[in-house]
Amino acid sequence: MAVHTKTDLLQMQSLPLDAKIRMTARRISVFCDSEDAYLSISGGKDSRVLDDLERRFVKSGIPRVFINTGLEHRSVRECGTKYADVILRPEKNFKEVLTVYGYPIISKEVAQTIAEARIGLKNGKKYTYRLKKLNGEVTSKDGKKSMFNIPHYKFLLDAPFRISHKCCDVMKKKPAKQYEKETGRKPIIATLAEESKLRLQKWLKHGCNAFDLKRPMSTPISFWTENDILEYIFRYKIDYAECYGDIIPQVDESQIEGQMNLYDITHNYEGCRFCTTGCKRTGCIFCLFGIRQTPNKILQLEKQDKKLADYVLNGGKYDSTGMWIPTNEGLGYTKILDYLKENGIEIPY
Repeated sequence: MAVHTKTDLLQMQSLPLDAKIRMTARRISVFCDSEDAYLSISGGKDSRVLDDLERRFVKSGIPRVFINTGLEHRSVRECGTKYADVILRPEKNFKEVLTVYGYPIISKEVAQTIAEARIGLKNGKKYTYRLKKLNGEVTSKDGKKSMFNIPHYKFLLDAPFRISHKCCDVMKKKPAKQYEKETGRKPIIATLAEESKLRLQKWLKHGCNAFDLKRPMSTPISFWTENDILEYIFRYKIDYAECYGDIIPQVDESQIEGQMNLYDITHNYEGCRFCTTGCKRTGCIFCLFGIRQTPNKILQLEKQDKKLADYVLNGGKYDSTGMWIPTNEGLGYTKILDYLKENGIEIPY
């Protein structure tokens, strides 16, 4: 039985920031009272807020753990290492993961569906649900077409390269799970329910403190919004990765440039919308998950680091099975982006 409903989420998201801070602090305290915990920090703005909130309002003294994958923006990695008590590293590098498992494309859900549907096509009845999703045949309990159908991505079954959702598992989850096995600690993670359907469904089912999972964890800011994160940073003036630029009140379209607004005059920013002058979100700089929401990701990388962008785009070759893989010259993303363009998804580079 689900712990929450979507209405619950909407109601919680509408609460003022002060209420959310209190609720989050309470959830952290409850989790720490029940489990030996650690706080997973990525160096991104969400985990930076959770880190500061725990230090400021809970003060449990739990360790901060940063996984240095080598895939983060430079300033994000610097921020992560700055506040980490423990730094972990994966066994495989990104090039090896792409070669063995495949490229992370569109979203984790789409990549997993493609990877497992391909296995199903080879092994008969295995992963038939994935194939049904791509054929648009999955139905809900009421008999209607399921929201999880993704027939518009069926073309990826024929892509001349491997596609996989396992990058995060290898690069991030495996080192974290090893640390948890060695220490007995359970993670507190800064994820938002609004970020993806999978995170939303997980929160609806288990809530913020998921004690009933095989791997218990806490996601105590799940009910926050992106604007809450920015407002917290703005309010408490905490430092964060420079790639986000400045965090500023979002100017109303009707406001004359240079004119003071009500928030500036009263210094009361409750209800104000905030924005960043730099990156909105970061994640792994080479990852193509969420690329439809951030289509200029490669162009931004070219502006920030042309040499690194060239490495991402160039290189690549076909292996003995006819699948495109990275080489020492580069990750070969040009082939992937060209294939997406041929099928109606244009990502500029």
